[in-house]
Amino acid sequence: MSTDFIKMVSEIHDERFLVQVQNLIRNKIPCGFFTGFNFQNDALSIVKNLRNTGFNITCICCVDAIPDGGGRKI
Repeated sequence: MSTDFIKMVSEIHDERFLVQVQNLIRNKIPCGFFTGFNFQNDALSIVKNLRNTGFNITCICCVDAIPDGGGRKI
């Protein structure tokens, strides 16, 4: 595959993503926020910033376990 083709596909994906994000904000569509942060305060801070930009965040899910077995299992 040529690098030009890969670049074109990447740009198309970015444009579609941006359109979808703008649609979420414009229509106040409820959405969830899923994060790998183990610290609730970090996730809450990010969600507050997202809400300030217009996202209608209605659900927050935070990881509370370390997948390699080093943490508490849910």
